Amino acid sequence: MPMITKQFANDVGNNLFKKFFMSDGTEYSWDWPSIYTQENTDQLTVDTISYAGLSGAVATGELQNYSVESLKELSKISITQTKYTKGSQLSEELVKSDRYIKFVPQLGKAVGRSLRSTADIQAAAFLNHAFNTSYNVDPVTSSGIALCSTHTLKSGDTITNELTQASLDFDTFWAAVTHGMGNLKTQSGMAITAEPTALIYHPNNEAMVQKIWGATAEPDGVLTNPNTLRPYLSKIKRIPCLHLTTEENWFVLYQGAKEDIVREWFWKEQHRSFPSEGNMGLNIFGFEMFGDGVLDFVHIAGNQG
Repeated sequence: MPMITKQFANDVGNNLFKKFFMSDGTEYSWDWPSIYTQENTDQLTVDTISYAGLSGAVATGELQNYSVESLKELSKISITQTKYTKGSQLSEELVKSDRYIKFVPQLGKAVGRSLRSTADIQAAAFLNHAFNTSYNVDPVTSSGIALCSTHTLKSGDTITNELTQASLDFDTFWAAVTHGMGNLKTQSGMAITAEPTALIYHPNNEAMVQKIWGATAEPDGVLTNPNTLRPYLSKIKRIPCLHLTTEENWFVLYQGAKEDIVREWFWKEQHRSFPSEGNMGLNIFGFEMFGDGVLDFVHIAGNQG
């Protein structure tokens, strides 16, 4: 009888591999969970929509009919699940020597790290595609419009969420803050204001970010001028992302952005272990399956730096 039975393989997976493979929620290489809405699904392709909202209320006189407007749906966004796997094979000799007792926990850590690295990279994909017209992120036209560019709203108005190209510094970040104060509209064309909630940037810009957040006076300006950003900074989450492929790019998210950035999980942190039929070894691996989607661009702004 072979040494590695199905029961033995299950015991190794559940007792030695699993607890080292599972994440405790702190092992991601950048804080994408704070900007994503995460949902579970049993669908391989998730079709989801957002809504244009309504325009402003209008005055109606005594006994006049109510003002009625259709709550327009935006175009369907399809989120397709992709499966990611990583694992290894233990030889029968390794198992027989009992070295597997130390080896499997290390394998669990390595497999978990591999899957989380892929989850991290995929979470940054919508940012890396933000200025590329080959990736359509426009729930109205759905054709050749990059996430950060000039868009036509459902109302027919236009909005630009690509900030004037400039490196991240005190003045350009102020411009991003004021963008949320005076340049946002809902898909129905109604003007709105939204405070910034997150700044996403490459770690190579960390020195400038620390300078902006840490200065009591205007950084690199007249020392008697106060740091006028300070009332906003405590409300803005700083999110360095090493997976930004263009280091100069930086992004600001505004109130409401998290509702529009979605990750649908089909499987999360699953594992399997079973005897190998061909060489009497032990196969053990982890897998995840998920898909990402951006439902709307209104609460996102990007700068190519």
